[in-house]
Amino acid sequence: MIVLGIDPGLANTGYGVVGRRDGRAVALDGGVIETSAALAPERRLAEIHEAIDALIGEHEPDAMALEELYFGANARSAFAVGQARGVVMLAAGRRGLP
Repeated sequence: MIVLGIDPGLANTGYGVVGRRDGRAVALDGGVIETSAALAPERRLAEIHEAIDALIGEHEPDAMALEELYFGANARSAFAVGQARGVVMLAAGRRGLP
């Protein structure tokens, strides 16, 4: 089993890929998808979607783990994270990934 874990964000979307070998969990890949603040929000979201779609194609995970939306007092950042979370869910949904 391979699981793709995502910590969404508009500026930085973290990811990790974990698999199982000989009954043990092993890290297969990980990193950060960074988008530039100089880009329009829709372009940043498109870049996140494209990168996640590429990761799904490369690793062919069996499932995705996506961090829940959390925010304290900053509703503005919560909207940006929610949008990033949405494009990640779209990439998973288009590929039939639970």
